[in-house]
Amino acid sequence: IGFANPKLPISVKKNLDSFLKSNFHGEMDWLTKNKHRRESPKNLWSDVKIIGDYNFLDSMDLIAVKNLQPLGGMLIAIFIGWFMKESLIKDELGSINPMVYSIWKIFIKYVAPIGIGCVLLSQIFASA
Repeated sequence: IGFANPKLPISVKKNLDSFLKSNFHGEMDWLTKNKHRRESPKNLWSDVKIIGDYNFLDSMDLIAVKNLQPLGGMLIAIFIGWFMKESLIKDELGSINPMVYSIWKIFIKYVAPIGIGCVLLSQIFASA
């Protein structure tokens, strides 16, 4: 299992060249002027600026990875630390040393949300 290679094989590029040379594109002049954009997904969205100087793909990375993931982690820590029933937490953790559980509870209630919040703020201000 893996990811598809975003680069087109040479045979596909040759087919695109043949398609354009045969004038099958009709009146779609954009395609002939911007053939390089069809050869790579990065080229397709390279000049579209969504957030500041970030192109489309970098903007989506900024939003999803650098902002939403820390926000989700912080909200999960807050929910588990402050709102989840103690009995459900203990059922999930199984038999655990009470001292370890107390330390974990402090971390999940206070340390994790503050730490993740700092990461989130640093990502927001770093991208501004």
